[in-house]
Amino acid sequence: MTALPQEFMDSMSITTFAGATFAVTIIGAFLRRLTGINSLLLPAVLSFIVCIGFAYDKGFPHDFVGWLVIFVNICMLFFAVVGANETASNIANPPVAGRGLQQGAKGKSWFSSFF
Repeated sequence: MTALPQEFMDSMSITTFAGATFAVTIIGAFLRRLTGINSLLLPAVLSFIVCIGFAYDKGFPHDFVGWLVIFVNICMLFFAVVGANETASNIANPPVAGRGLQQGAKGKSWFSSFF
């Protein structure tokens, strides 16, 4: 079993996370275009594969904390990829700015639908 790092974040962990995020974003976009699957399941599976691959490279954990760290890494990578994809799609196709509410318009009640 490998020893846990003594520092919370270092330059290697930041570049590894950035590289993994970039790779999963690019591969996910390519597979989405290739297969036509537009689901959040695709980046979730890719995040799982990448994190398990890194864990295999470092030596699989043999305790609960190690598996918990892998699960947290999968979640962080998934959310980072989804955020990067949303940002890229908003830059490529900016959403139309909505009009503000008319001054003096009737307010929404607390438990009504926003739609």
